[in-house]
Amino acid sequence: MHALPVRLMPRAAASRPMGRWLARLVCLWVLALVGSLVQAAPVEAGVVRVHFHRPSHDYTGWGLHVWGPHLRLSRDVTWDRPLEPSGVDAYGVYFDVPVDPSGKGFEFIVHRGEVKSFPGDQSVVLASHGREVWVLENTGTVFTAPPSVEADFTIGLETEERRQRGLLLMGGAAVAALAALGLAGWFVMRRVSGARGELAQQLAQLVAAQQEISQRGDRPTPGVDDELTGLPTRSGLQQALDQALGRARRGGGHVAVMFIDLDGFKGVNDTGGHDAGDLVLRTLAGRFKACLRESDMVARVGGDEFVAVVEGLQSPLHAFSIGRKLTAAARLPIDDAGRRHQVGASVGVAVHPADGDDGAALVKAADTAMYEAKKGGKDACRFNRPELQVQIDRELARLSGLHEALACGELGLDYLPDVDLASGRVVAAEAVLRWPGDGGTPQPLRALFDVAQDPILADRVNRWLVAEAGRQAQAWRADGLPPLRIGVSLMGDAGASLAQSLQQLSGDRTLAQGLVLQLPATLLDDRHGRLGVLDALHAAGVGLGVAGLGVQDVSLLRLVETPIDVLSIEVGAFADSPSAASDALARCLVALGEARAFRTVAAGVDTQAQRDWARRIGCTTVSASAAQGCVSIDALTAWRRAGRQAR
Repeated sequence: MHALPVRLMPRAAASRPMGRWLARLVCLWVLALVGSLVQAAPVEAGVVRVHFHRPSHDYTGWGLHVWGPHLRLSRDVTWDRPLEPSGVDAYGVYFDVPVDPSGKGFEFIVHRGEVKSFPGDQSVVLASHGREVWVLENTGTVFTAPPSVEADFTIGLETEERRQRGLLLMGGAAVAALAALGLAGWFVMRRVSGARGELAQQLAQLVAAQQEISQRGDRPTPGVDDELTGLPTRSGLQQALDQALGRARRGGGHVAVMFIDLDGFKGVNDTGGHDAGDLVLRTLAGRFKACLRESDMVARVGGDEFVAVVEGLQSPLHAFSIGRKLTAAARLPIDDAGRRHQVGASVGVAVHPADGDDGAALVKAADTAMYEAKKGGKDACRFNRPELQVQIDRELARLSGLHEALACGELGLDYLPDVDLASGRVVAAEAVLRWPGDGGTPQPLRALFDVAQDPILADRVNRWLVAEAGRQAQAWRADGLPPLRIGVSLMGDAGASLAQSLQQLSGDRTLAQGLVLQLPATLLDDRHGRLGVLDALHAAGVGLGVAGLGVQDVSLLRLVETPIDVLSIEVGAFADSPSAASDALARCLVALGEARAFRTVAAGVDTQAQRDWARRIGCTTVSASAAQGCVSIDALTAWRRAGRQAR
């Protein structure tokens, strides 16, 4: 930076530029004052606006964590430094995200510290969402138009308007101060032009120092970032693991630690040298990161050893599907200037809190499980807890049988009847999937799909279940039996399954009227994002049920807002540990069903004591557990005919 020469000019000539400069400052302040009257500026080109609403209207500390390949952010956005709100409107607050014109979208999480507005990652796809979207707290749906909310954010608008006007008044004072300073500086510059050169030199030194500090901050931190792969090392792993365990203790859920050891890596070093080994390590580091979510992490802790930390798992069995992704990623060939390197990976899994309550214990347990995977033949994923591994092996065998039965057309249905306590008549039934080789006792499919994590398989099974159950309901009507609705529990992601079922049933009202789609109780937590689909299913004639409701799942307001026809109360959660409070709550649910015209069923009733409890709370319909109550189609048809004759 060089000092610019100062040319003295006559007083009149010099005052004209100074006057123009002061006039521009005043104009800018006036424009800003006018702009403050606008509550939310239009969405600019190259920007995607994300609106966020909380029913409490408390937005203090909330920010937007956003990531994707086509963002044009002015700074790095991290979990600890999210984007701050760009403004407020009647909906709530909004965030303006700069996006490259060629970009297709991005992913995001709205959060305050460790509290997320929704447990999973959310995404914006420009082709379908456009450049302005709306999200609700505790809702996974990304809306393309403002959904209805209970109350506008009027307090926030008034506060923001007062704040903006206050800032602009302060800005006006600042403009006046700057004008005075500028005028004084103009006189000083006329007298001491040499000081400008000295100031320029000092500014240049300051800029150089800031650049050096910035460059130093961009380098990997010794002991925290691995220079070869860019992944965290043991110290970074320990820090991330401690934070993940802290979040799990506060908010629930499982944390899985996966110890990954490469198979056949020594052969790469022996045949291709250390350069080839470095290439393999860098490539696999990138692949392992791609297998995980943005909120998870993987570290390099040894020569060919990695550790992944995955949090927020609803079931420990979910970790197995991630472990399989890691082994599959390691198994892919790696090109090296015409040569191909082939390695594998053995993965050991430990799950908090069952395998340990601190990071060191979990890493040690995952390391032990990894060695068991190597003993078993390598290129595998093993759990530290034997009972979990036994369950995984059993579900994998079931999964193989399900694939084969689906391909060969060997799937069938048994039925779990809902029985009227007074008359013994069957008033409804739930379809239970079976296939050859799956054992004599029906087993729930939920654990199987926790392991599979296969949306394509879930879609195929759901379509078959809906079609077959609907066909059987129609067959009973054609046979002269009274109409009977059959419950179907959908597999896989609830949102995707409901949307697919709506597409399948919307054109066939006769089929729809014979079915009740059973929703998990956890879906009530996301009622805003699902109400549109649920209302559409209800309008198409489909019955809706909530299954497996326990004491911790009850929200009377959400039950009132959700359009349901059947509510299944899980007897084990109420009757097995009886108390005055739980009995009173169960009676409230039965009374709510009478008031809202939905049927309540006491589910899992296998003993006389449980039947007595159902009568005591006023529930007139019961169903047994799947292990004791499932019957074949022929047995259920005969039962229904006997009930019709008895009347």
